[in-house]
Amino acid sequence: MTFFEKIGAIIKIVFDNGDTKYNNFWLDTAYGWQTLITAAIAGVPAAIAAYLLWRQVNDQRKENQRTREQQQIAARIKMPHALALLSEYWKHCFRAIIAEDLTKKTATLPNDALEVIMAAAPTVETDTFKIIRTLVIQSQVFESRLRSAQTRHIGNMIQTLVVDVAYLDFLTDSLYDFARFEMDKLAMTQPNHQMLSHQIYRVLDLDDMQCAVETKKLLVESALKRHFGAISPVVPK
Repeated sequence: MTFFEKIGAIIKIVFDNGDTKYNNFWLDTAYGWQTLITAAIAGVPAAIAAYLLWRQVNDQRKENQRTREQQQIAARIKMPHALALLSEYWKHCFRAIIAEDLTKKTATLPNDALEVIMAAAPTVETDTFKIIRTLVIQSQVFESRLRSAQTRHIGNMIQTLVVDVAYLDFLTDSLYDFARFEMDKLAMTQPNHQMLSHQIYRVLDLDDMQCAVETKKLLVESALKRHFGAISPVVPK
């Protein structure tokens, strides 16, 4: 008796229920379990189809991720120049505001630059998206206030405009690291008193402007105090 015949005999002893049709253990076993065997065989194509569908969905997900990454890269490549245009515009506006003479504001909001920033929004993570969204919304608010100030005495709105333009410049600066591929994720930070004070004195170059600097410093301090509360800011030397 061969090895397989021995194995068959042992299995027959264990599973034999006395019902034989072909007088052959393997054929009788197949006959007795034909329903289960048929179901198993029928399930093989379904399992293969399910696997192929999973592979297709997984491949599509990877392809979508690659497309998203490529779109983000394409959008980010354009951002540094757009941010530079916005920074220059905020500085131009600040000069007119701090001089309390909006006739000196001759430039217009670089909408093309803003559209470049907006184009990157759908491809970025949550906090970076919040920064971009806030920048877009606040720029619209700022432009509306500027138009309103041009039709009335600017003195009634100058403190609000000072804080507005400093905040917009702060938001713009916060996007540079992302635009230059130095960081892939940014944290949405609300600037405090000292941050906006730094933005005005260091970034917007109040000290370099041809105006009565000490008088303008008092104006800035008053604007920040009104916005943040009674605590006086630390004025950079």
